[in-house]
Amino acid sequence: MANGTLTNLIICIVFASLGFMCLIGAIFYGAWWHFFTGGGSLILAWANFTDEAYGVESVKHYLQKKIKR
Repeated sequence: MANGTLTNLIICIVFASLGFMCLIGAIFYGAWWHFFTGGGSLILAWANFTDEAYGVESVKHYLQKKIKR
């Protein structure tokens, strides 16, 4: 795994966990404003998951390639 792909994976994990924690807080604790924070975090996680800018292999493509092997 290249450095750019690994960086995108780490950032994707961080934003996805933050997004899910915000959604849990919004649902179970009545903090409705965290729907926006959670949604934004999940959008950023998806963007890092599928990012192929500057010739870096995306995490999605890397995992698909690993599964086929």
